[in-house]
Amino acid sequence: MTTSTVILVFTSLLGVPWVMLQMKLLVWMAISERGLSKPFFLQKKASLTGQIYIDQYIQQYLVPFLDKYHKDGDFYFCSDLASAHYAHETTDLLTSLNIPFVPKSSNPPNSPQVRPIEQFWAILKERVYQGGWEASSYRMLKQRINRILQDLEPNLCQKLFRGLKTKIRKAADHGIISVT
Repeated sequence: MTTSTVILVFTSLLGVPWVMLQMKLLVWMAISERGLSKPFFLQKKASLTGQIYIDQYIQQYLVPFLDKYHKDGDFYFCSDLASAHYAHETTDLLTSLNIPFVPKSSNPPNSPQVRPIEQFWAILKERVYQGGWEASSYRMLKQRINRILQDLEPNLCQKLFRGLKTKIRKAADHGIISVT
């Protein structure tokens, strides 16, 4: 770390249901107080595999995001607890790429209070389906998501990360339930 500032880079998947096919469009993004990655879309019935996560998400989206916003190395990568995110191949790759990550044992489950990406997904989902909007195709849904991402207020990431360090400290000292 180059400074005492800790910047967490959160990643997660949003499963957007598309009723007609009873499938999900997985949307992967990284977020930090410095910005958002480009979204990656994957039409899936099955769960995400470690190899897809490595080949498509890490190599093609996370690394460019980190190069753009965190070239100084001043961050910790924090994913959700999906098994692909902590597969041996994944953690080995993160280590080989010098991407510092929060170990699974230190990454508490069910803690949206200290995960700005969960608030981001809630905002995105609300705006996607605003006014009862429904997608009739994957293409239409992806276009809608991309349009909404372009229209997000420029300082949204900073707002979502405001007070995060205090919340994490409070959760560590008094338990996650103490954080609102």
